[in-house]
Amino acid sequence: MVVKLKKQKSVEQFTKEDVDAAEKNLPNYYSVSQLNQSNRCRRQRYFRYVCGLKILPNFNLIGGSAVHSGAEHTLRKKQNHKSTSLDTQLDAATDKFKKAWSGQAHVIEETKGQCVDVIAALTEVWYKEIQPDRVPIFKKTIKKINLQRVDSKRTIKFTGIEQEFWLPLPGLGKYILGFIDFFDSMGWVIDLKTTGKDKNENELRSHQLSTYVMAAKRLGWPKVRRIALDVVIKPQKKKPKRFTHVLSKKTPTKTELIHTIDSFRGMEALDDAGQFPPQYSNDCSWCGYKAVCDKVGSVSYHV
Repeated sequence: MVVKLKKQKSVEQFTKEDVDAAEKNLPNYYSVSQLNQSNRCRRQRYFRYVCGLKILPNFNLIGGSAVHSGAEHTLRKKQNHKSTSLDTQLDAATDKFKKAWSGQAHVIEETKGQCVDVIAALTEVWYKEIQPDRVPIFKKTIKKINLQRVDSKRTIKFTGIEQEFWLPLPGLGKYILGFIDFFDSMGWVIDLKTTGKDKNENELRSHQLSTYVMAAKRLGWPKVRRIALDVVIKPQKKKPKRFTHVLSKKTPTKTELIHTIDSFRGMEALDDAGQFPPQYSNDCSWCGYKAVCDKVGSVSYHV
């Protein structure tokens, strides 16, 4: 099922002429999502971040955002010493999804009711199995830390829930924008993952978690003692059992942090050189830019 807003195209409708006519600008900030996409395929990065061709979001993106919104709602209530309930968290999650369903273009194969059922299942598992162990840093006990946003006079106060940061990295001319899902009172930096398959310990060595730790340290937040993933598995038809678990480890090693910095440097170098060649692989069969990539061929674009 495809829902389109006026003057908005799905990626399958983009043509080579659209790519050629797009205003070519490198992004003025970096993110881990950009880095991951650049590592998968430089041509993807060109279409998304230079040409500005966005793939219409699917249920994984919209549904995951809804589950995050419900979790944020409950954590903020706990932070303000207010009572919580599964019903109010479900309301927050489903409201987020319904607004996205009706308010933005998307490509979702499931019906609206099926989507709401999955979101409710994931929310219930998080609330019952993870939420009791998540204790926010209470506002009365933390220092008032003002984080000055780059190129803006707006200040960002530390709350520890869906915390925005702008991180300058040594040797890079741009900042990294990110959001930390949750900073626990125990000093744990936690990222909530809704996924269709299980995660393993290698996920804890991601650039995302390394970036979170660097941001916390540079911006003067309370000391990070561990990094963790709260993993909620989506229900599968063949495996209806739903479960969740927590993966955790001590903070990234110096080698891992250096590797993350070097990876951003490498992306910047390729951007500055205007190198955006395609990376052909089995992933091409499901890539949202496949139709456009097929039309432009194997020519390497330059900004």
